Amino acid sequence: MSKKVFFFLAVFVALSQAALYAGHEGTTAAPFLKIAIGARPTALGESFVGVADDANALYWNPAGLANLDSLETTLTAAALFEDIYYGFAGVSKNIPKLKGSLGFSVTYLGMDKMKGFDASGNPASDYTARDTAVGVSYGRRLMENVSLGGTIKTIRQEIETESAGGFGIDLGALYRLDKIGAGITIRNIGPAMGFHEKFSLPMSLRIGASYMLRQNLMLCSDINLPFDYDPSLHIGGEYLYKDVIAFRLGAKTTNIKSLGAVSAITAGFGLKIEKMSFDYVLSPYGDLGVSHRISLGVKFGR
Repeated sequence: MSKKVFFFLAVFVALSQAALYAGHEGTTAAPFLKIAIGARPTALGESFVGVADDANALYWNPAGLANLDSLETTLTAAALFEDIYYGFAGVSKNIPKLKGSLGFSVTYLGMDKMKGFDASGNPASDYTARDTAVGVSYGRRLMENVSLGGTIKTIRQEIETESAGGFGIDLGALYRLDKIGAGITIRNIGPAMGFHEKFSLPMSLRIGASYMLRQNLMLCSDINLPFDYDPSLHIGGEYLYKDVIAFRLGAKTTNIKSLGAVSAITAGFGLKIEKMSFDYVLSPYGDLGVSHRISLGVKFGR
């Protein structure tokens, strides 16, 4: 089976699963898989599918790994709300023998211990909850300007003494020509999972584009089409000053209905020191407060 036939067959299978979501808005399993990773992509209004030019491609578009020519690592830490913490770690390496790049990633969502109560309201043992996903990714150039990629990941959710497990697959494609980039991903293809009742994974189709307006100014945009919620628009811009400091601004429509217009804005900055990069983003969430994310990236080799 040719690579093109395999890819389009996978797209067909993913889209056919959309029927599983009919009438089940907001009831998907493992919602932590929806949380954006990487301070840089988040600052760009969570639009990165058509960019995917660093190790953050592990989450956003694994096809972008094919264009990374060295060993790259990324680490993201986020303080969300009510003592909830989120982290992502990933590494990607070009391997000539595999004719592409191989990547590995770990996603974690956890919280501090909470006081437990029984059905009568009496104090019980404290408990905690955590979600994890471990993924292996591969990206390869199909043609000079076109690359394909995929990720397979194991998913586990735990709360108190109960746990649930499953797996998911992400597929992506990326096209680059001079100043233009265009990408498409299908995320979280997989069987239903859950504790007592099983629900489908939060599948989504995402289309993105990027354009280098000038050598140091990039514009990008994504359209997110989740199968369990309303579509959303994401836009962002990045200005790089003397290849050292990056200023980023973005907007997204994801939470406007529930959290207000202020939740649409994202802003951040980045610092590059030789082969290391430090990125920060601030994301307001209305009455819930403000989320802060920081990321550290390192490139080895060229």
